[in-house]
Amino acid sequence: MTMHENYRQYIEKIYQLLKACPDPSKKGNGEGWSVAQVLGHLLDSAGNNHQRFARYNAQGHFAFPGYDQEVFVQRARYDAFDFQTLLALWYQYNQLLLHIIEHIPQDELSMSTITVGERPSVTLEQLVEDYFAHMEVHERQIREILGV
Repeated sequence: MTMHENYRQYIEKIYQLLKACPDPSKKGNGEGWSVAQVLGHLLDSAGNNHQRFARYNAQGHFAFPGYDQEVFVQRARYDAFDFQTLLALWYQYNQLLLHIIEHIPQDELSMSTITVGERPSVTLEQLVEDYFAHMEVHERQIREILGV
């Protein structure tokens, strides 16, 4: 199985988890983000990474600003938005990202570097890996909130 197929299956796994969510407004231990807000944050991440994956400088370096995730979630009011619409948007956005990632030449993945905010530079390939590792952190958070 290719790395791309693993990513595709992972998106599907999270989609199925969220699709079956009985209460998107539920928060872990009554604190922190709700499931809907975590999903909104994942959508913010997809949007920011879309720009990074599409705008990198082939075999060069590109710097992107960071973003305040708390402010993004607060301003977007994901908890007041239709959850199924948000989920469909996140799922389709990730289908686009998978398509973009699959078509980045290997030499550009390994030789192009990106800086995000104050973090150290990484290769485009590392940025892709970080995107899915970040998603995994929030999958665990969602499972903890839902008790599954």
